[in-house]
Amino acid sequence: LTFLGINNYNKKLSGKLTRQAIELLCDRKKIIDVEVYSKGVPVRIPINPSAWFFPEMSEKSSDYETVASILATDGWTKTENGYFRSSDSEELTLKILVNADNPEKIRIAQNIAESLNNFGIPASVLQKSFDEYKSYISSKDYELFVGEVNIDSSLDPSFLTASSGNYFGYQSDDMENTLKEMAKTSDSTKMMDL
Repeated sequence: LTFLGINNYNKKLSGKLTRQAIELLCDRKKIIDVEVYSKGVPVRIPINPSAWFFPEMSEKSSDYETVASILATDGWTKTENGYFRSSDSEELTLKILVNADNPEKIRIAQNIAESLNNFGIPASVLQKSFDEYKSYISSKDYELFVGEVNIDSSLDPSFLTASSGNYFGYQSDDMENTLKEMAKTSDSTKMMDL
């Protein structure tokens, strides 16, 4: 599962709506078609789309007007130089961390940076050796990163939010409770309901 990690600990990315706007600007279909030669399926959640309990999801609108409205709701103002938050004079510029030893991930990061730049959010790709890349992520010294995980046969995504693997700062009591309930049952109907 290849994904874009967003650092929720970062002040300018702490707003849920800002993260949603960034997510909407990532053209998953284009990334899959162009960067990984159509060998993938776009998803918005960390669950294998072939899993029996994968929820049906429609693609969200990613038109620029919708994204601009979401950013404005989260306090960002569009200027000729980009997006600024008046409450703290923060500029929305982004660096996408990527493993310099992985050409596919570099292309994905460049594609995402291009989408953000085309919208008006200055973005660049920060290539680091694998050891440096891991260090940046572990210390939460990043804004965005292109990562990959192998989800085991249990298809349990809880490792992404567990304290030992939660490099994003994501917290949701609802998600934690749902994952705990799912772990307690083998009843597929109950899992679907959760």
